[in-house]
Amino acid sequence: MSEPLHFCPCCGYNLTADPEIEDGPWRVTPQEAFLDDVPVDLTRQQSALLYAIAAGRGRWLSSALVLDRISDSGNLNTVAVQLCRIRKSLGDRCPVETRHARGYRWRLPAQDNHSPAGRSTGVGAAGAIHAAAPAIHPDL
Repeated sequence: MSEPLHFCPCCGYNLTADPEIEDGPWRVTPQEAFLDDVPVDLTRQQSALLYAIAAGRGRWLSSALVLDRISDSGNLNTVAVQLCRIRKSLGDRCPVETRHARGYRWRLPAQDNHSPAGRSTGVGAAGAIHAAAPAIHPDL
């Protein structure tokens, strides 16, 4: 497995400079996830999967895009299998929504369809651009 994407393909921003994403009871990094400040028992690839989807800030992400962030296997089934294992472990607390032909998005059960999910804790100029203007980076 290769490392997840570290640089934005649009602007070159270092995505690992401040990798933590917080949303509601969730705090996610590329290496681990916390629910209500308690570590969630996930593999590194599963944590990377949650992080990749959370970084989409509520936008729909294709399986291919998510796979590019977590593995170089080229097997799209990897995303579905890992997400199935996450759902089995978390049950209804899983923050990932799946829609056929659309992909995956980060969504907490209490969010409506108009609420963007995930907010970066980064405060740097480039981090602010990524948090405030996601349209610049439609592939994140």
